[in-house]
Amino acid sequence: MANHPEKCTRQLPPVRVSETLEVALHRLAAVNERSLSEYIKLVLTRHAFGHAAMLEHCAQDSQRDGA
Repeated sequence: MANHPEKCTRQLPPVRVSETLEVALHRLAAVNERSLSEYIKLVLTRHAFGHAAMLEHCAQDSQRDGA
């Protein structure tokens, strides 16, 4: 089951951005050969799970230092 990506069934609220950010995101999506929505999902995933991994690592360090 770990080889199958999780189904994307949830929807986030709309977000207002500046025109400059919108253009930048469109360009980055194009460079990555992705639709804008696919690119934004990729960025959010990397950000959220990257930070989650960092927090987990910090918690493990705290436990190790306290032990």
